Amino acid sequence: MTIEGNKAVVRQIEEAWDSNDLAALDDLFASNFVSLSSLPTRPPNLQTAKRRIGCMQAFSDRKAVIQDMVAEGRSGRRQDTNDWD
Repeated sequence: MTIEGNKAVVRQIEEAWDSNDLAALDDLFASNFVSLSSLPTRPPNLQTAKRRIGCMQAFSDRKAVIQDMVAEGRSGRRQDTNDWD
């Protein structure tokens, strides 16, 4: 996949989180995804990430805004903020 293609996937992931379309994430993450931000007592997988982000849905007006995205080869980084109206 191209760098621009990878950036498009990141945008799709943020849109899925924002719209609470957690089922869409299954197609956007690799089956062997490992979360580096899981609590030590929880498995570092997509299901745990979905539960954690699902808690944020209590704030129905929350929207993630991507401020910056940099990608090169297989590495990338994004900077975002959460916006509440």
